[in-house]
Amino acid sequence: MGISRNSINQLAPLLFPFSRHTISGVRLAVVRTLHDFILVRSLPCDWIDTTFLRLIFQNVLLEEREDVRNLSLQMWRQSLHRVMPNITDVHDLIPVSIFRDWIECCTTPIGEELDSTRLFILNAFSDSGEAHNVDKNMIHQDLSLLSEDVVWKARIASAQCLSILANLLPLEVKSHFLLIYPLNGCQAQEEYFDLPLRHYFGSPSYFHKFMGATIVEEWALEYHRTSRQSLSSHIHLAEDLGNIVLNFIAAEPPICYHESFPLLNQMCSTANAYADILIADGKLNTPGPGIPRTVSLAGDAGSFTLSSAKTSLEWFDGLYDLLPKPRKKKDVAKLDDAKRAIRGLIHTFEERKGLQDLRVYASLAAATISLKNMPPKLTPLIKGITNSLKVSDFQELILIIYELSR
Repeated sequence: MGISRNSINQLAPLLFPFSRHTISGVRLAVVRTLHDFILVRSLPCDWIDTTFLRLIFQNVLLEEREDVRNLSLQMWRQSLHRVMPNITDVHDLIPVSIFRDWIECCTTPIGEELDSTRLFILNAFSDSGEAHNVDKNMIHQDLSLLSEDVVWKARIASAQCLSILANLLPLEVKSHFLLIYPLNGCQAQEEYFDLPLRHYFGSPSYFHKFMGATIVEEWALEYHRTSRQSLSSHIHLAEDLGNIVLNFIAAEPPICYHESFPLLNQMCSTANAYADILIADGKLNTPGPGIPRTVSLAGDAGSFTLSSAKTSLEWFDGLYDLLPKPRKKKDVAKLDDAKRAIRGLIHTFEERKGLQDLRVYASLAAATISLKNMPPKLTPLIKGITNSLKVSDFQELILIIYELSR
């Protein structure tokens, strides 16, 4: 017996809760069924509403199984293509406040717990406490129980969701933010994406910069599906963001990022603590290393940096000759401990910060290429792309070569 046009609007919402069922096979079956409903053009799509889109976005953001996530992403695309051409006011389907929840969850640094108040929990499950058990690890970002690779793929897929939305938003809408957009109309992309993306590019977090560039890149690639023109020639916001990206590519990397700041702070306190201990012993007639005692995320003048840590290491090296003769083993051991601790922190910081720089500048270079917005000097762009190949697996490498060839 077939499904009537009216019953589909009642049947589909009954399946929504099972999209986050604890059994992965059930989740996949539900997503596949809903996806099939969408593909049948003769069936109504009134059930594709705000609730459904919130659940599907979370399916992409929180799903650990790649097959469920990929099919959810396809369903997101098909859903928006079905409903967006027919809506009168995009705010009725996707309020800006809900969009901000999506983009904030998408760009939360990996390892930091997601804000659960931004997630959507169905009332049918709120009393039982079972609503997000399947997503507990992804929400809490417990990397001892999660593969970091899975989290990265889920975040990039979420960025693809946002890029699909950006490409389908109407060019002109009546803005709900009259203080920001005083005119009667504005490009919807500006209302939804302007403030968040500008914030992420200006953020001290490397992950914010990476995700901001990734959203712009995916948006441009999405636009190229139907147009040979560049996105920046069509959307004012894309042009502005493209110029911001170019400025970042041309600039030197920051002293540190939000994610590497605790390690820099630890280097500062460790170097100064060891220096204070050795001087307080009274066995060394020498001034201290003269390194700063404060750390600044903004890289303020006179603050502790990686160079300061290396200066302290040189200072410790010079202390061996100042030890009273004959040298005592415990005095030499103190110097060895200090150097070992600081050298280890320097190595960890350089490794972590180097990988963060690589990811940021590779994503910025990819966004620039996708926007077809070439900088005057190509060296930083080429460097960003070639460095990204060092951490790409074979499949990612093929995709990069394909995009460059286009």
